[in-house]
Amino acid sequence: MVFNIYGCKLKIDFSFFLIIAFSVLFNAKSLLKLLIFASFHELGHIVSLYLMKSRPSNINISFYGIGLKHNAKLSTLNELIFLLSGIAVNTVFFLLNIEQDTNYRLIAVNALPVLPLDGGRALSLFVPEGIMKMISAVCLVLLALFSLISLNLSLLIIVVYIFVYSYFEEEL
Repeated sequence: MVFNIYGCKLKIDFSFFLIIAFSVLFNAKSLLKLLIFASFHELGHIVSLYLMKSRPSNINISFYGIGLKHNAKLSTLNELIFLLSGIAVNTVFFLLNIEQDTNYRLIAVNALPVLPLDGGRALSLFVPEGIMKMISAVCLVLLALFSLISLNLSLLIIVVYIFVYSYFEEEL
């Protein structure tokens, strides 16, 4: 489904509804909490854009998460604020002791220096593109190795998620 809301293309993939159905069917409350607080995270990005007199151009909601893009010509400082605003929202929830576990995970994942995550995009404002791609690849490989060595299936799923997201992110 594609909607145009005030010049912003909002695309909701069928795969997103599959995730919701899976969560409800298997009583996966943690997944629903993750979706809720990931939505607040993205709302932080949207609010920051509006505060800078801009708005998102595309929002894509699917099985790999919520992706947001804008076409605004922001200064480096404003772009940094935009990129870190989602993490800031999750940090506020964490500090207020609201679903700390969920928000901690969102902070930790989104702060990784990996493209296309917020931390990677923020770092890419200051690091050349080629070096940034190497940093991303090295971080993902190290995370994957660590998850295998420590037998941490959750971390491996996150690494695969980030890889899939980075692949599909270009479709936004």
